[in-house]
Amino acid sequence: MNQLRLKIIVNPIAHCGNVRRIVSEIEDFFKNNCVSYSIDFTTKPHEATNLSSIASQQDYDVVVAVGGDGTVNEVVNGIMGSNTALAIIPAGASNDFCKELNISRDIRNACRLILEANKRRIDIGKVNDRYFINVAGVGLDAQVSDVANQGILGTKGLLLYTASLFKVLAKCKPSDFSISLDGKLKRVRAWLVAVGNGKQYGGGMKIVPTADINDGMLDICVIKDVHKLSVLYYLPMIIQGKHLSLSDVAIYRAKEVEIKALGCLGHVDGEILKGDIFRFSLVHDAIDVIVPNANANKNQNLPA
Repeated sequence: MNQLRLKIIVNPIAHCGNVRRIVSEIEDFFKNNCVSYSIDFTTKPHEATNLSSIASQQDYDVVVAVGGDGTVNEVVNGIMGSNTALAIIPAGASNDFCKELNISRDIRNACRLILEANKRRIDIGKVNDRYFINVAGVGLDAQVSDVANQGILGTKGLLLYTASLFKVLAKCKPSDFSISLDGKLKRVRAWLVAVGNGKQYGGGMKIVPTADINDGMLDICVIKDVHKLSVLYYLPMIIQGKHLSLSDVAIYRAKEVEIKALGCLGHVDGEILKGDIFRFSLVHDAIDVIVPNANANKNQNLPA
């Protein structure tokens, strides 16, 4: 009997509502490998946070998030401050954080990764009272996330977010931002301010390609006020992470960031936040994540 105890938390509307087929495959794998596990399905937003918090108090070794980046975010908020590790079985529209860690989208391979139990200690960002694992932001990207979360028929991943950008940009305009970076104030009119623990969002847009989930710093990308056509022109460069040399793009690094922007939406790992002030900080070496062996910390394996 494998001694690893898993709590599997499933977002049932992930994978276009076809996640139960994935769950059947997950259960078959862990049963065949004699792994102790239990499964909870979420029924409402933010329930995964409560379920994962309870799991960490019950001394589960790993909480497995089955869904997209939003589900992963909720689980992270539940296990922060505990010894329970995070694992991910990707089943969402984009799964950007899985790309950050090279976690396979193949279900059996993702399950096998959990069984190998190699882990990596990573940083976690925080905005106001909510933690984030990948990228948060204020402005245009939050509006795009809001539309993408509602879905556009026949699209997912990068195509979904690109289609959402076209839809939003037609009626959107830049905003006036006041940005404090470790106490140094900057004022700028811009389309968006993205704050990265990880590098990418939106199905593969490398908005903060300089970000590193282990360096104890937040990386900030500002897309300044340019013509809407320029935003679209820059998009291929942003997807590839080659936009940093543009004069209309500014990149900063800081441990603490405060963004003030009246009437702007914010987002955290693609989930919408409302408010006029967004305070960002970083928790260094905050949680353990199950990763492919090449990405793991040496001598850090869970019970097996």
